[in-house]
Amino acid sequence: VYNRQLRLNPRLKYLVRLWPINNLGWKENRYKATFLDYLYKPGVKEKLLAETSRQIRLVLDGIDRPENVLGFTFLEELPGHFADNGLVVRDPDTLPWGVEKYKDRIAADLGANFQWDERARLWWGSQYAKVLNEINSHIKRESGDKWVFIWLQTNHVTLDWAKEGETIIRRKLVPFYWRDVIRPGVADGFFAYPNGEFIWNRYLALAKENNWLFFSQLMQRGGGRLASWETSIRLAETRVP
Repeated sequence: VYNRQLRLNPRLKYLVRLWPINNLGWKENRYKATFLDYLYKPGVKEKLLAETSRQIRLVLDGIDRPENVLGFTFLEELPGHFADNGLVVRDPDTLPWGVEKYKDRIAADLGANFQWDERARLWWGSQYAKVLNEINSHIKRESGDKWVFIWLQTNHVTLDWAKEGETIIRRKLVPFYWRDVIRPGVADGFFAYPNGEFIWNRYLALAKENNWLFFSQLMQRGGGRLASWETSIRLAETRVP
């Protein structure tokens, strides 16, 4: 398909989404691996990284113009697809299903009587960032240092956008900073979605302040965006040197 497209337009550029997590996890996540499976389930890390390499080589070895592949992204709309329900659970006495499965192993880090409190959530975020960095570093090496982007679902926030004094025990707050996962040799930038002025400007400010790359998309289907079609086009066409 890529090569047919390139015959029509030799200048066409690609960002490739990798998806190496199927059939490695539990039924709670539709048998997709989570970062906790990567850490604790025997064989998952090795199989996930091997499949990541296979998909990268499938593209770069099979495309007529590998230089037209600008970069890669691991999955989409993170932290979902690669996580349990840890950001949803609010009751400190109730553990997320993924944490429950590996409770004995996790207790070594958090203590045998740990609760699903702020400390545990920060641990969850640090481990998610650790695994994401390992995978993105692998993509960097396997792709010959192509750009790597992190595709966070833009209705989530990181600690960069948490208000001072605000509890992190809230839905859709991913407990790590962007600087934890965008680093030299690991990842170059993120997905910024023009889903309204507020979300777009928040991402744009981070990109400018840190000199990070970003990519975007234009959603034609009205149900997939908050802004009008005209506003979405205007935002997506923002020029950032």
